[in-house]
Formats: sequence, C-alpha cells, structure tokens
Amino acid sequence: MDRWQKFVHWRLCGPVVLLVASLVEPAKAELPSLIPRKILFSDPQRAAVRISPDGKMLSYVAPSDKGVANVFVEDLSTRRARMVT
Repeated sequence: MDRWQKFVHWRLCGPVVLLVASLVEPAKAELPSLIPRKILFSDPQRAAVRISPDGKMLSYVAPSDKGVANVFVEDLSTRRARMVT
C-alpha cells in the first residue's frame, strides 16, 4: 500500500469505528444501596487497633459493659480479651 491508500484507508476507518461505537449500548449498572447513617456515623466497635511486636497480642479501644471507652488486650491464640484500663 502506498501512502495515499493508507491515508484513505485510515480516513474511512475512523467514521466506521465511531458509527459502530455509537450503536453499542452502554452497560447499565445499578447503584449500590446507601449505608444507613446510624452505621456510618456511630462509634466503632473497636478503635486504635495495634498488634504486638511478637504478633501474639492485640490491643484496642472499645466500650466496656458500661459503655465507657477502655483499652483492651486480646491474646490472639485464645481469643480472650481483658480490659486493662
């Protein structure tokens, strides 16, 4: 193909590609449901989570039985937590 034929070829391909693209329907996706405000703005169950250097313990801030934020330490092997404050 010489330069002129390539030019004509690409000059004709552009509108064909645009025509085909305009005929294809865009995908329609449904939006996910909104997160309820109570969940979004309520206090987290656990905050400031940290893992010990040896990887055996976990510490976090969580509400106690009385609803007051306290520091808890949890043994990851037994999954038992104890309040330290």
